Amino acid sequence: IFFEGKYDRRLELLRDELPDGTCMAMFEQVDVARAKKILGEKMCICGNLPGALLAYGTPEEIVEETKRMLDICAPGGGFVMDCSMSMDHYREENMDAWARTTWAIQQEGPPFGGPSCWAKHFREIRKRRNGGDRREEEIA
Repeated sequence: IFFEGKYDRRLELLRDELPDGTCMAMFEQVDVARAKKILGEKMCICGNLPGALLAYGTPEEIVEETKRMLDICAPGGGFVMDCSMSMDHYREENMDAWARTTWAIQQEGPPFGGPSCWAKHFREIRKRRNGGDRREEEIA
């Protein structure tokens, strides 16, 4: 379930009203530490890496935020690394930093083709959607 907007004040309501293990909660804006503490035994938490950070941040900021989120949310399981919303715009170097950091921390290596495959996948989607993009030719 995608929870749009700020949900920090509604976490207890979700905990009390939704049946255990019935959904994955994807939050647009939430304090992930608080969400993990309140909902971690109740449901899987998904996402919350800010889309604006992927679009406008630096690779160093991406690495720092990814590590912070995984330090908080990964222990005990029940967490899926994802962004806070859809990704129409992002910087390729940020996607690579995000993937490399996530996969390095999970210590199992990339499940499908290496860290840059995310960027390539999204580049292909954007190319199909836009009927091609000059920037795509410059990157390739």
